[in-house]
Amino acid sequence: MIPYSVLSPLAEESGAHVIISKTLFRFLLSEYLKSLPFDEKAYLETNPDVDAAVHRGEMESGREHFLYTGFFEGRETGSSEFDEKWYLKNNPDVVASVRRGDWTTGKEHWLAMGRAELRAPCRALVPLYDTWRQFLLDSKYK
Repeated sequence: MIPYSVLSPLAEESGAHVIISKTLFRFLLSEYLKSLPFDEKAYLETNPDVDAAVHRGEMESGREHFLYTGFFEGRETGSSEFDEKWYLKNNPDVVASVRRGDWTTGKEHWLAMGRAELRAPCRALVPLYDTWRQFLLDSKYK
């Protein structure tokens, strides 16, 4: 890990807040995203425009696109870590919504709304989503 003493001159501390450039913020997020699961095939299938650009040689891979552009556009990782059965079992409101015809599947709901609502897509990611939800809802971090 890069020492804090190297990073701190790039930030301005002001009370409870730290101000960093958008470039540094995006770089830090991109580096973090490298540690997450990524399904190249699913990402390219979900994003035919990216698939075409990769085939034309405009970018190295779907992963490269996601890390430096796709995440910031709000695109899904293509990760196969979505469990339809688990998601519906743990989100009865989504089951009702699917039955009404608002959504065709739980995954469709998750992609359109559940992600932004910080609903975990599978049991394995519950701790991660709970941690982020707690952090984002805790007023002392705002």
